[in-house]
Amino acid sequence: MTAASKNQRGFSLTEALIAIAVLAGLASALAPAAFGSVRASTEIVSLSAEREAARVADEALEGIFSNAVVIASDPAALRFQGRSHEISLISLAGPDATPRKFQLKIDNGALNAEIVGFADRNDEPQTTTLLRRGAAEFSFYGSPDAAGVASWTSVWNNKIPPRLVRLKVSTPNGRGLPFLEYVVTPNGPLHCAFDPVSRRCRN
Repeated sequence: MTAASKNQRGFSLTEALIAIAVLAGLASALAPAAFGSVRASTEIVSLSAEREAARVADEALEGIFSNAVVIASDPAALRFQGRSHEISLISLAGPDATPRKFQLKIDNGALNAEIVGFADRNDEPQTTTLLRRGAAEFSFYGSPDAAGVASWTSVWNNKIPPRLVRLKVSTPNGRGLPFLEYVVTPNGPLHCAFDPVSRRCRN
């Protein structure tokens, strides 16, 4: 046998089996760490997406609640009605500051907003999803009872909106996001005399 043929000799079956066994051992040792890294990065992306969704919902609700309005000419529309899974109010939220009826509903973790075009008529509502999952319940802070003692409650049915509206947000994997809290109005609600011609408030 020449030197060249000796150098070209392949692996024996035993050597190949040993190499496969070593590679298999390395793979089994490294797999948990690799999968753990992938799982961790996936959870970070998921949590980031959840927090971004909560931030967008926060901005939308802040716009609705901070522009809550009491329409003096329509006694039926004076109330801010809230329960743990549903809120109805009139707000000037929107680019044209037109009074609109808003109904916020929590349904299987989704937070939807139904918007009626004008406060003085029953238009076909438009539904917008503010939060696709995680919405749990609303609660309200203020003094809706005769005693006038401010506290948190799960029901609000009053002419004056609450001082704070709190939305509890949770996540399917058990990581609870912080409560989202919205100041409805710092100095009492805006009282509005609604003009049906211009469809705007005049004070």
